[in-house]
Amino acid sequence: MKTLRSLAALALTVLIVSCASPQTENLLTAAGFKTKVASTPAQQALLKSLPVGKVSPIQHKGNTLFAYPDPANNVVYVGRQQEYTAFEKLLQQNKVARENVWAAEYNQEASWDAWGGALSDGWYVF
Repeated sequence: MKTLRSLAALALTVLIVSCASPQTENLLTAAGFKTKVASTPAQQALLKSLPVGKVSPIQHKGNTLFAYPDPANNVVYVGRQQEYTAFEKLLQQNKVARENVWAAEYNQEASWDAWGGALSDGWYVF
């Protein structure tokens, strides 16, 4: 019964983590970042100047904003300090969730090996 509960918990954790996409763009959107299309030459130049795959602080009209370029879609994700803080929190939660899944999978494999594991012909020893 305990093993069945562990398997159910593992399945639920995998489902939750797989539904919450680890893609940066999804986490930025969930944190409240807005997408802005680079429609002017100045915006396109700024988009090209930002390091790809990284959230960078930028100055705009005396305010610090955080920008994440998506040159493939000609957009930049933009947020304030509040959204950036939420993004960092989501990143950490996502990391912890992935680590929990990996740990559960490792523990499941370890407990399976304790019961004999798989035989070379694919049948299991019970």
